[in-house]
Amino acid sequence: MPVPTSAQLDELRQLIRSGNKVEAVKQFRNIADVGLTEALAAMNAMESSGGAAASNVIAPKALKEAESAALAAIRKGNLFEAIKRYSKHAKVDLVEAKHAVDALDIAHRSSGRVNAKLARALLTLVNAGQKQDAITQLVSQVGFEESEAKTFLATIKSGSAASAGSRVLGCLAVLGLIVLAVTAALTLLR
Repeated sequence: MPVPTSAQLDELRQLIRSGNKVEAVKQFRNIADVGLTEALAAMNAMESSGGAAASNVIAPKALKEAESAALAAIRKGNLFEAIKRYSKHAKVDLVEAKHAVDALDIAHRSSGRVNAKLARALLTLVNAGQKQDAITQLVSQVGFEESEAKTFLATIKSGSAASAGSRVLGCLAVLGLIVLAVTAALTLLR
């Protein structure tokens, strides 16, 4: 992904400050060669950070590699490894990788009927207590019957970051990865 120059970033900041975020998104898409979702996320991040550079956008190729690597580990039932792989390929922190892996795991459990983007939206809705909205998404976007959507959402609640037990496991997963990283670093220093 091409990186915007400081002059381009200044122009994007000015567009956002002047209330012309739509134009900023269009320009960022052209500059960084990313899709609408990525560009909007970058401009929202720039807006909320008071104009900081939008460097946290994952390039499409890196995203594809990260998802492929994580899915390979998910298929083997190794969520720790999936988080590590996603973090490495996408160059994101472990918390962001954990959220992405949760979505990929949901997509995997749906046998491909739910994509990762919809899975993230479903997780957000379920975590916000908007179960009916999540059901509507599954019915309208995937073609689930309402009863099938309810059953599928129950697997999201019990098998993802939406459940308290899974949040604890997620924290333990991140802590485990940190311990592994520190141990590896100490081994290299010896």
